[in-house]
Amino acid sequence: MIDAAVRKVFDRQPQDGTQAEIRRGLRGLVVDQLLRLADDPNAMPQVSAVAAYKLHQLGQRAQTATLDPALQDAERACWFKIAADIHRFEDNRNLKLPPPLKIDSRDYPMGQH
Repeated sequence: MIDAAVRKVFDRQPQDGTQAEIRRGLRGLVVDQLLRLADDPNAMPQVSAVAAYKLHQLGQRAQTATLDPALQDAERACWFKIAADIHRFEDNRNLKLPPPLKIDSRDYPMGQH
């Protein structure tokens, strides 16, 4: 599940600027959720370990991407933030993350306009 989410958000190429901006936002959400999962004392240890490992991989990828002159500034800035967040997590596992995303399906009724 973690690999599928990471592939879908990090590996797909956007078709235009709007998709690129949405993808950058989704990357941040995925990283935030992985940070929470890796540091969740109630999660199964194996699940936390997979999340921490995936964060480590993304951190290495992010460090490389921040130096890529072929990327636009917005793309490099996104990767820079990801690298910085993961680095802080790996250093002390004491990040101040925003509150978890809560979506109430009653706020988005399907089929009603």
